[in-house]
Amino acid sequence: MDDKNNKNVPQPTATSPVATEQTAPAPSQPVPPVPQPLQQGVPMQPKKGLSKGALWGIIGGSIGLIVIVVGIVLAVIFLGGPSKADYQEAAKTLKEFDGNSLNSALKSSNADNAKKLIEEGVGRADLMMKKLDSSKIMRDEETKKSFGEYKTAYEKVRPNMLAIASLIGDMKDFSKKCSPSYFSYIGKPADEVRKLYDEKMSGCYQLLDNIIKSEQKEVQDFGKQMKEYYKALGDFFVARANKDYSVQAPRLSSGRSNPLSNFAKKIQESNLQKHEKDFVNLVKEKAEK
Repeated sequence: MDDKNNKNVPQPTATSPVATEQTAPAPSQPVPPVPQPLQQGVPMQPKKGLSKGALWGIIGGSIGLIVIVVGIVLAVIFLGGPSKADYQEAAKTLKEFDGNSLNSALKSSNADNAKKLIEEGVGRADLMMKKLDSSKIMRDEETKKSFGEYKTAYEKVRPNMLAIASLIGDMKDFSKKCSPSYFSYIGKPADEVRKLYDEKMSGCYQLLDNIIKSEQKEVQDFGKQMKEYYKALGDFFVARANKDYSVQAPRLSSGRSNPLSNFAKKIQESNLQKHEKDFVNLVKEKAEK
């Protein structure tokens, strides 16, 4: 009975596990993005580059390295000592200059030729000095010191040589044009003596006027003193013609001398030959090592 009764009683409906799972909301899971294929014609995004600060740092470092390298190269080139070849080249320059032409010029009997030789010699000496001054051998302190002494002596000699060149013609004519003789006017009347003397000395006065125009003060002084002397000498001759014995013969100052001699003395005092010889010997010695 019980079984029959049980059949008539409605039983609770059992829920299947599958149905339960379907009805209960499932927790959401993150879904990874599906990579999309690259579309043709669409550029890729560039990667982020270096910052400006980093870029300038790299550039600055590179430039600094280049400067250092260039500095080392220049130091080797310009600060290195002179080579044997440099001294041989300097010796060649010295040999090409012939200073004997200057000595020959001073002994020349032709004033124009002497002037030309002196000016040409000074011009060659100037070029030689300039070439040596810029030579690589000046990187050597001993050589530079010796050349400095030689150059200083030359700079003292140079203006005196040019002064001699400008004056040598006039001074060679001086002895010819400015040599009056008292005996030429003995026994002649004063007026005639004056006339004859002025005619005789006209060339001398012109020469002295030219000498006075010189840029050298001692040459100017020489011209002025000599012109005053010869004017006074003419007055003395005229006074003697007039039987006036109260007028004394003029005298030249004891300190006066031919300016050519003064210039030659200054050249000698410069010791140019000694300094030149020392420098030439030093260059030859280093050129042969």
